[in-house]
Amino acid sequence: MRGVDIRIDKQIPMGGGLGGGSSDAATVLLALNYLWQLGASQAELQALALPLGADVPVFVSGQNAFAEGVGEALSPVNLPAAWYLIIHPGVAVPTAGIFKSKDLRRDTPLINPSRWSAALDRGVGANDLEAVASMLYPEVAQALGWLRDQP
Repeated sequence: MRGVDIRIDKQIPMGGGLGGGSSDAATVLLALNYLWQLGASQAELQALALPLGADVPVFVSGQNAFAEGVGEALSPVNLPAAWYLIIHPGVAVPTAGIFKSKDLRRDTPLINPSRWSAALDRGVGANDLEAVASMLYPEVAQALGWLRDQP
C-alpha cells in the first residue's frame, strides 16, 4: 500500500478566490500520478479532480480554459499577456455560500467558448458571482468600487 504525508505552507489568504486550495489539490493529483507512475491520463485525473472542487480540473489541465457545467467541460483559450492587480478586501468569501445564494442569477445566456474573448470586448457577459459577493460582503463591493474609480 502506498501512502503520502503532505504539508502545505499556504501563502494565499483563505477564501481569497484565487484557487489556491484547488491548485494545491490538482498539484497533489499530478505529483502522485508521476511519483507512483500510475499512468493516469489527464482526463482520468480531471475526473478525480472534479469531486474535490469545481475548479480543480482546470488546474489539472495546466492551461487557460473556458469552463462550463460545474467546471468539468473545459475549452482551451489563448489569452494575451496581461498585468493583474489583486486586492484582498480583508474578508474571506466562501464560494459555496455564493453558489447557494437565492440571489445568484441562473439565467445568463451561454457564450460560445470560441467567441468568449470577442464577446467580452463587446461588453457581452459578466461575472454573475460579483453581484452576490458584493451584496453579502460590503468589503468586496468597496474594493471593486475603488478599482472602478482608477484610471
